[in-house]
Parts: sequence; C-alpha cells; structure tokens
Amino acid sequence: MDNTSEMETLVKWLETTEYTGEVGLTVCLPYLSEKETEFKEICLSYRDFFRNSAGNLSFEVSVDVLGGPHIYFTERWASPGSVLDNLRDPTFLEFIEKCRPLHSGPALVCTYLLLE
Repeated sequence: MDNTSEMETLVKWLETTEYTGEVGLTVCLPYLSEKETEFKEICLSYRDFFRNSAGNLSFEVSVDVLGGPHIYFTERWASPGSVLDNLRDPTFLEFIEKCRPLHSGPALVCTYLLLE
C-alpha cells in the first residue's frame, strides 16, 4: 500500500480535521512469524471490543496470504471523533501493549473517506 502512514500521522489528522463524516481505515499490523499463533489470538480476542466500540460501523480481521506475516484490520467509523475516542480507550491501550512485543515493524494505516 503506497498510501499508508504511521499511526502518529492518523492521530494528528483526527485531532485537527474539520471533517465529521464517516472514516474508513485499513490497518496493517506486521508481526514476527515465530509469534503468529499468539498474535492472531490476541487480535481475535479484541475483535468484539472493536466491533462494540461507540461509533464503529464495521470491523474485520484478515490475514495476508501473499505478502508476508501481516494482519489487517478493515474498519469503518461514524466520524474521526469516534476513531480518536477508540484510540484513547484503556482497552485499546491494553491491546497495544500486548501486541507491541510481537510486532516486526510499525503498524501502518490507510485512511480514507467514504464516497456517498
């Protein structure tokens, strides 16, 4: 994905945008191949948290079958504010801490506005 950025760029946009409509995200989470089972289990164990978060319209977890050890979160949110609230939630921060030692690189995100 050539149109990706690191999470810090997403957060900056969320904090400064005047846009209030729906937001789509594809988050690429690279993981250490020797930790595949553990990483997948952690991601799936938090799926309901994401799906039940205020403002979440859609949340899917997928595994990359061609490009290497990556898991993708495909998300749709009601607004930038709902994404930001989720990123600040203590449960999300717990998820990040559990995943951090299993990552093989930084999470990358593709952010897009939905066409109506």
